[in-house]
Amino acid sequence: MKVSFALLLVLCFVNFPLFSAETKKPNIIFVLADDLGIDGVSCYGADSHKTPHIDALAETGLRFQTCYAAPLCGPSRCLLMTGRYAFRTGGITNGSWRADGPGAKSADEHPIAKLMKQAGYATGQAGKWRQVGELPGDWGFDEFITDNTAGGWYWETRYNKNGKVLDLPDGTYGPDVIQDFTFDFLRRHKDHPFFFYYAMHLVHKPTLRTPDTQPGTKEINKLYDDNIRYMDKQLGALIDELERLGLRQNTLVIFSGDNGTAAGYPSPVHGRMVNGWKGSMLEGGSRVPFIANWPGVTPKGKVSQDIVSFADPYATFAEIAGVQPPADFKTDGHSIAPQLHGEHGKPRDWAYVQLGGHWFVREPGFKLNEAGSLFDMSDAPFVEKPIAAENDTPQSKAARKRLTAVLEDLNPAGGKTDKGGQGGGRNRQVARGSATATGPWKSGDNLPGGQAPAIGGKPLEITADIDPEGAEGVVVTQGGGNRGYAIYLKEGKLAFTVRKGGTMTTVSAKEPLGKGHFAVKATLDTGGAMSLLVDGKQVADGKAGGLIAQQPAGGLWIGETGRGAVGDYTAPNPFKGKVTNVRVKAGGTVGQDHGS
Repeated sequence: MKVSFALLLVLCFVNFPLFSAETKKPNIIFVLADDLGIDGVSCYGADSHKTPHIDALAETGLRFQTCYAAPLCGPSRCLLMTGRYAFRTGGITNGSWRADGPGAKSADEHPIAKLMKQAGYATGQAGKWRQVGELPGDWGFDEFITDNTAGGWYWETRYNKNGKVLDLPDGTYGPDVIQDFTFDFLRRHKDHPFFFYYAMHLVHKPTLRTPDTQPGTKEINKLYDDNIRYMDKQLGALIDELERLGLRQNTLVIFSGDNGTAAGYPSPVHGRMVNGWKGSMLEGGSRVPFIANWPGVTPKGKVSQDIVSFADPYATFAEIAGVQPPADFKTDGHSIAPQLHGEHGKPRDWAYVQLGGHWFVREPGFKLNEAGSLFDMSDAPFVEKPIAAENDTPQSKAARKRLTAVLEDLNPAGGKTDKGGQGGGRNRQVARGSATATGPWKSGDNLPGGQAPAIGGKPLEITADIDPEGAEGVVVTQGGGNRGYAIYLKEGKLAFTVRKGGTMTTVSAKEPLGKGHFAVKATLDTGGAMSLLVDGKQVADGKAGGLIAQQPAGGLWIGETGRGAVGDYTAPNPFKGKVTNVRVKAGGTVGQDHGS
């Protein structure tokens, strides 16, 4: 049969788009909140906090019930960027990124941002970065804005924008700076596919006011809730901006948290407390929210029981973009792209979690750690019940065998280690401390050495509000058995200890404190004079013979101590009662108002 030339032209014209027009690739935005566990998100059952915009993302998208990050910021973020477990990359602790550390180096990896660039994506990053190491540009981000801290960066004015210093006016609120940069990136790249990593500082400590906080608010729990509300508000504004730009339908937005809730801030989920918090190898240390929303693609309002690891976004984004790392380069992620499309996919059988020299592998019913201890996880995240081998059921015995085989195959002990990083051994670096760590803190809060107040060689003023319900316990301490300070109750009497080179000097009140609400202040001046005040009245004084010359390696603890005791007590010496509004002032003139 003959086909006329005119008809042939029509057929070619009609079919031409099917062969030559490339389907537009979706935009991808990964939003990462800081120190936000499931107990801070109301759609996960949080009783104390309301997050309407996060909830809306879940109601119109796909919420994964069980997602595991690492228990601390740095290892989680390294896992996201590389898609590889910590023992492969060296991103093991928060300090692994240091110059002499084993942390991941961009030249040795195939970072997700570089893969997305290969697929034609514009790439951008905004917010927290430092604990990954190098700069975002080294890891494949075309544009970025970040700062020089690992923790909260709020009422600050200096930023690193695309490798150059950006100074902003006093009164600038950091999360708004990050949001503004993000929106500007979206507007300039709205006509081409983009990959954007939005690393919020909220809700990492220090817990400060937000622009929405009512003037005069000082109560720490109210300030913390304000921080959660502002974080949620910013997510809502991001979604609104995508709608305004006409990008919402073709943009995958994922929201998650980098580790569990920080010590001192856990709250109930459906009336029960999650077991553990940030920094622990318990469920609450690494279990985080994970919500995916892609209009018209992700199932609407579905809750998935599939296990997700922080290694999985790497594999997922690569599949969506149509790009892969070299075939001989070992990665650990499982793509959840099929689940995002409403398909069954190939769900994980287990998740692997590591922090320093500790790790575990977790399947839906059981968990096995590096020591060979097996736990019944049927009531997780609230209870982790240890199972002795002699008490094995057929089910637990089979799980022990399965998970042992997994760990033997992974062989984390044969990978990279970090003896000199946070929690490491003899080669650990001397901590420098943080000049911006001043408080306020409350019972249960803890900062590792490098994030604790920078007190080495400086006069000190430590203040706290306490409501004792017993006669013993640490109010606040920083350091350990070699150097540091501590305020604590002993036999009901308030005491203040300073250690220098292992030598302990203690001043103590003569009378027991009793019950009630008390404002406590301890000072150490340049000459070593020590003073202890209660409600403005001096109750003890003495002489330490000088300042704490070197920054303690041990961290800051509120309401208990770490491994080493600074004062005359046995660790952990928990405080019976409540400690709030702890602040540490280092440097300048302190201790002048000794009262009467």
